[in-house]
Amino acid sequence: MTHEDMSSVSPENRDTIERYQRLSLSMRGTYGELLALHLLIEATIEDCLKVMLPNPRPFLERDPSFAMKLALFESLFSPSQRQGEILAAARTINTTRNQIAHGDEPAVIEKAIDRICQMGSKNLGLGEFDAEPQMKRLAGVAIKVCGFLLGMVEGATGQKPPSQIGVED
Repeated sequence: MTHEDMSSVSPENRDTIERYQRLSLSMRGTYGELLALHLLIEATIEDCLKVMLPNPRPFLERDPSFAMKLALFESLFSPSQRQGEILAAARTINTTRNQIAHGDEPAVIEKAIDRICQMGSKNLGLGEFDAEPQMKRLAGVAIKVCGFLLGMVEGATGQKPPSQIGVED
């Protein structure tokens, strides 16, 4: 996103977008983009766990996987359909990241990336991005996931996760 595009973005999403842009600077192309988005979601989950858990250090110091962090986060809330859709998108991004890391065939990875973009359109209310380039659609899904996770934590605790301290409402 350009500086001009950022003017219409809410402050909490602006911070998430800027964080994502820093993560993606050294990576180019769709695979690098997806890896950066995966890292963004994982960092957001960690920030949320730091607020939700009374003592997150023993868990986080054991270097748990993305899937373990997401499962722990999910276990802290009563399930809802919307939460299920958001977490399914996060799990699909994780699975696709693993496919990239393990050298799966490009056709398999492309199909998974298309599935993430479709989830954004059909389940996450991002249909307005359908005509956008694939990387922008992926970013939209990841930012939606992060915003939802942060909102769940703030709604449950009244506290902002560490990455959101200083971000105005």
